[in-house]
Amino acid sequence: MKPSILFSKIMVKLKVVEAKLDKVIEDQMNSKKHNTHVIQQASLALSFLLEIPDHLRKSLVTLVELGGFATSLQVSMKTGRRRAVESSHLNELARLGWLEKRREARNVVFSVSANLKGE
Repeated sequence: MKPSILFSKIMVKLKVVEAKLDKVIEDQMNSKKHNTHVIQQASLALSFLLEIPDHLRKSLVTLVELGGFATSLQVSMKTGRRRAVESSHLNELARLGWLEKRREARNVVFSVSANLKGE
């Protein structure tokens, strides 16, 4: 193969690689903008969680781990604390506006407040 033909093929391949690199760089830049927003939201959530007393934080985090809604019995089974204790903690979180509660038949179901979700 002639050197000029080989050189031409290499140049074509380099242009393809350059175009792909440009795309990767653009995606990275867009991703950094998105990641910065996510990091800001996470830091706000972390500072919020640090403001909550430990006994309430454990109940709230467990409720979120259970899908965002649960009864005090379900939360107590996961935390290892008595149901009455969890019920008291969840009711306190509801009074503070961080949780919502509704009655379903004989059970009270607690869920993460729409304010806390950011809706």
